[in-house]
Amino acid sequence: MTAPPILRPYQTADRRRDRGERPRYTGAHRNPPAHIPHDWEDMTLDGLGQLFNHQRPTPQATIEAVMHSVRERGLRALTEPTTIDRLSRCDADARARLDRWIEKRHST
Repeated sequence: MTAPPILRPYQTADRRRDRGERPRYTGAHRNPPAHIPHDWEDMTLDGLGQLFNHQRPTPQATIEAVMHSVRERGLRALTEPTTIDRLSRCDADARARLDRWIEKRHST
């Protein structure tokens, strides 16, 4: 029985895999963005997950939550466990931004 034409690319890919050949990718895979390592295809899923989770910038919601805490409870909010946890998850840019914001807000 012949497969419908829509399935032929998948069958071709399966045959390449069965012969031990590397998959063929579209242009997007040949020229990945600069933040993706050149050997990403050989990395484990755990390794890729750690890489992408580590390189993600701090979510805006986290930054705003720290700002809200400081607005509501003053500088003592920075010693609260929840705020400490949020700050520990901030990248260097987010911490610098928060430092500038706190300095500006509390310098008067």
